[in-house]
Amino acid sequence: MDDKYGTDQDPYTYENSDVLINKLNIRDEALFDEAETQFNILAAMGIEFDTPPYDFAYFC
Repeated sequence: MDDKYGTDQDPYTYENSDVLINKLNIRDEALFDEAETQFNILAAMGIEFDTPPYDFAYFC
């Protein structure tokens, strides 16, 4: 079966699907996209941001 890019079956996707093989065994593309989004949100929330060591006056 051709995938959405018009090539043969990708070895990194489930058979007859465009969903990447994953540890959660999610085969539904919409559900996989939602899970991926949620994991990315959680990962981004864990990034600590500090105030830059400069301010507007630094550039003037």
